[in-house]
Amino acid sequence: MAQDGQSQRLTILLSVALVGVVLFGIGIAVYLGRRHPQTSTGNASVVASMGAVGPPAASPAATSADVATASADVATAGTAGAGVAATAASGDTVVRISESASGHPQAIAIRTLVQRNFDAINNRDYALFAATTTSVKDEATWRTEYASTRDSDIMVHQILAGDHGATQIRMSFISEQSAELAPTDLPVGCIAWSVLYSIDDNAGTLTIGGSDAAQASKKACG
Repeated sequence: MAQDGQSQRLTILLSVALVGVVLFGIGIAVYLGRRHPQTSTGNASVVASMGAVGPPAASPAATSADVATASADVATAGTAGAGVAATAASGDTVVRISESASGHPQAIAIRTLVQRNFDAINNRDYALFAATTTSVKDEATWRTEYASTRDSDIMVHQILAGDHGATQIRMSFISEQSAELAPTDLPVGCIAWSVLYSIDDNAGTLTIGGSDAAQASKKACG
């Protein structure tokens, strides 16, 4: 009988100890849950705060529309609306081309040619000027005539088909120069020009040819 009583006491002690362990474990779980609450989405909130992890998304392939847009941007580089001629010098020496002229097949080549020609004048670069013009004066005369010239506000308004299929450009620009080197019929320091030049094509090499005096006009800036 004594052994049976000891067994019962041992069983009770073990049961109490087991209950204590269980209660202790529950208490620890509740404590940790309060310190580190979990959301119904698990680690989603952590990922969201850090940003998605993984390889970057591939860039979409260029479409035919993208290519067409890029080509149009190149073709119309330096365009300016309908192309209104300037009446006063701004100092801007970039050659502009009107939206209507930009649609011509040779628009880019012509704009580049005109830019190089006017850069040659403004920088007193005789060799470059000679390479962009069909009829070239001797260097001494050229340097005398352009000694004080500064051209700006250059605009190609139209690219036209002239006689016998030749190409012509209608353009305007502002020239600033010493009054004594200005045209004798308009001896002023700033002139707004409107001119019609021919574009000569020698086996694919374009140069600026002669101007049509009947289509040219000039007036003092203002």
